[in-house]
Amino acid sequence: MNYYKVVSTPAVASTQPVNHPPHPQPRVLKLALDVHLLQHVVAMQYDGSSPKPPQRFTPKEFLAWVQKQITAGWQIISCYEAGPFGYGLHRQLRALGVTNHVIRPRHWDDEHKRVKTDRTDALSMLAALDRFVAGNPHALALVRVPTEAEERARTQSRLRQSLKKDLKRIAQRGRGLALQYGHRLKGCWYGPRLWPHLEIPGWLVQLLTPLQAAATALNQLLKEQTAQIESQSTQPRPKGLGKLTEQIITREVCDPKRFHNRRQVSSYLGLCPAL
Repeated sequence: MNYYKVVSTPAVASTQPVNHPPHPQPRVLKLALDVHLLQHVVAMQYDGSSPKPPQRFTPKEFLAWVQKQITAGWQIISCYEAGPFGYGLHRQLRALGVTNHVIRPRHWDDEHKRVKTDRTDALSMLAALDRFVAGNPHALALVRVPTEAEERARTQSRLRQSLKKDLKRIAQRGRGLALQYGHRLKGCWYGPRLWPHLEIPGWLVQLLTPLQAAATALNQLLKEQTAQIESQSTQPRPKGLGKLTEQIITREVCDPKRFHNRRQVSSYLGLCPAL
C-alpha cells in the first residue's frame, strides 16, 4: 500500500490590483468680485468650464446666493480688490466657509484695449484667480487681512493723521486770508497765546474768527486722540522712539513676524526701486 503525505502550501497573495472606488473630486466654483456699495458684479467659473457672463447682485442677494451654492455642494474660492469698503465682505464670506482672497488693486487691461468696465475687470480678475488656483502664486498679489482689533486700532491712528492734515489746512487758509490784506500770521496764530494779541484790524479778526474756532476745536481733538493713542504704549521702546511713533508703526505693520526676510520689509516700505 502506498502512502502519500499531504503537504499544505501557503496561500499566495494575489498580485492583481485592488480597484477601490474613486474619491469624488470636490466641485470648485471660482468667483471674482467687483465690489461696490450698492451692488457687486460677480464673474463665475464652475470647475473647468468657460466663465459665465458676469452677474449683478445686491450685497444681501449675493450672500444668499453664495449660501445656496455651498448647500448644493460647491467649494467656493473667491477674490476681490482691497478698497474703501474694508474687510467686512471678506469676513462674511469666511464665515460662510468660502476661501476668499483680498488682493492688491491693479489695472486689469492687460491687452491694452482701453476698455474698462466692471464686467471686464471681473472677467480679467477671474482669469487671474483661475491661474492662481492652478498653482501660479504670482497671478494674484494677496493683501494681509488684519484682525478686527488691528483694523480698528490702525483706523484710530489714521484718523488722527487726517485731523492733523485738516488742522494744517485750516491754519494755512487763515494765513492766506490775512496775506490777501497785507498781514502775516505766524505759527499757531489760532491758539490762546497768539490769537488775542494779533496786530490786525478788527474787521479782519471777524473774518478769521470762524477759522480760528474750527482750528481750536480740531487742535483739542488732536490732543485727545494723541493722548489716547500714547496711553496704549506699554512695551519697552528703543532709545529715541516716542510713544506716538511707536504706536503708529505698530498699528500699521500689525504683525512684524509676517516678514520672513529683509526684502519683504523693503517691499512693504516701498524702498525697492522701480522704473
